[in-house]
Amino acid sequence: MTESNSIRRQWCRKIFGFLLPVVIVVLGALGAKYFLDSRPKPTKKARITLAPLVTVQKAAFGKEQVVIQAMGTVVPARETVLSPQVAGRIVHLARGFEPGGILAQGTRVAGIDPKDFELNVQQKQMALVQAKAALALEQGQQAVARKEWELLRGNRNMSSEEATLALRKPQLEQAQADVTKARLDLQQAELDLARTSVVAPFNCLVLEKNVDLGAQVSTQTTIATLVGTDAYWVETSIPRDRLSWIKVPKGAAGTGSTARIRSAVTDNARTGQVIRLLGDIESQGRMARVLVRVDDPLFLKENDPSQVPLLLGEYVHVDILGRVLEHVVAIPRDALRDGNTIWIATRKNTLDIRSVEIVWRDAHVVYLAGGVQDGEQIILSDIAAPVQGMEVRIADEVSGAATGTIKGSAKNS
Repeated sequence: MTESNSIRRQWCRKIFGFLLPVVIVVLGALGAKYFLDSRPKPTKKARITLAPLVTVQKAAFGKEQVVIQAMGTVVPARETVLSPQVAGRIVHLARGFEPGGILAQGTRVAGIDPKDFELNVQQKQMALVQAKAALALEQGQQAVARKEWELLRGNRNMSSEEATLALRKPQLEQAQADVTKARLDLQQAELDLARTSVVAPFNCLVLEKNVDLGAQVSTQTTIATLVGTDAYWVETSIPRDRLSWIKVPKGAAGTGSTARIRSAVTDNARTGQVIRLLGDIESQGRMARVLVRVDDPLFLKENDPSQVPLLLGEYVHVDILGRVLEHVVAIPRDALRDGNTIWIATRKNTLDIRSVEIVWRDAHVVYLAGGVQDGEQIILSDIAAPVQGMEVRIADEVSGAATGTIKGSAKNS
């Protein structure tokens, strides 16, 4: 009996130990469900979708000048290789005759030893005196021959050849020819003497110096390489379809389009002028080549040390001022959508996607001739998913920012 009670108590403890955790879990789940069901439910709010915020500027019709932008290289307008016209030893060099030196037109760049040439001039002068004396003697002989001719001729009939010989006409012609030759020899000697001074043919900059004092030179020797300082050229290339927008002089007459030249190292712009359309196409880009003249590229006439001169071989920005367009609207290039459409913010603050008439476009500005009205607000900012008629919010109406008038990057200067 005692043993069966003990077994019964063991089974009761096992059943109680198993059921107790189950009861606790069930009671916990029921309690959690009660608290979840009894908590206050949040109220659902209506979802609000805001219209996209855009920035605008008002369009205004006016005059705008087309600007063709390009890059160019500075090249010399005048360049010469200076060589002597006579041979000899260098005994003089001009002050400033160094690479980078500036020489005025007519400056005696180099001098060749003139002593031999001076002696030659004196010899030719004496030869001329002798020739003139011989001519004077022959002219005296002519008077004697004429008298003898009169005595000898009498009543005889003589041929013209006999008369020519009797009157010493060949001797006279020979004496006259000797005088002419002596005079020409003297002129040549004087010219050679003058050529011992090698002068600058124009206002120039010394690009290369190839001789020094004491050097022996000939007519094949290169003394220096000089470039003119009165003007430089800028060789630039533009698309062929842009040529109709600029003015190129026909021949020597006429005035070409004005150009602004800007160096990569400074914002100072130089004024140039289109002077010529070169006769070939650029080999790589297949574009037309245009020549622009820039006067006083080194600022020698202005003598302003604050100005940065143009340097030969320099790569520069070139803005060629083209035709003036009447009654057009200028918009930034980014405001043009899908080739030929723009976005307009209407008076009802809705989006109007509109096609426009484009008369000019470049990388920065577009000129419109139609498709937009004066004072309309052109949207400048992007819209993720534009739809005709959708609502928009204008930034100035939200933040109080003032709207402005659209202006292109190229204006009349």
